Amino acid sequence: MNNTINIYEIEFPYRPLPHQSIKYAYKGGRRFFYVPKKVIKYKQDIRRMFIKAYPNIELSNNAFALSIIYKFKSNNKEEKYRLKRPDLTDNLSKCLIDALTGIVWKDDSLICALEAKKIDSNKDCIYLKIYEFLIN
Repeated sequence: MNNTINIYEIEFPYRPLPHQSIKYAYKGGRRFFYVPKKVIKYKQDIRRMFIKAYPNIELSNNAFALSIIYKFKSNNKEEKYRLKRPDLTDNLSKCLIDALTGIVWKDDSLICALEAKKIDSNKDCIYLKIYEFLIN
């Protein structure tokens, strides 16, 4: 049986940002690849906030389970599931997971379980709960 050794909880006050694959453009007849500046800044902000909340965190090789709620500001009076883009499974989670790789876990392959949902809400934010497990 797996034993939980750490639980980390944090709310990021940002609109969830999807991260698709690297973009490309043409300049001078040549194609070049890049990551959009807003994605770079978003990941830096996520890292900075997490480190501020957990300054003594140590990079781990243990197993992890994540619970993520992506909240999108809308005009709805109550929270409900969001049935619009961005796609939940790959684009939203990739950006957040990539931002914390090298800070919480050594590699995102250590994430063994992921529960995520996106909802329309009265504010933009991301609620993240991380469970770290010691595998025997």
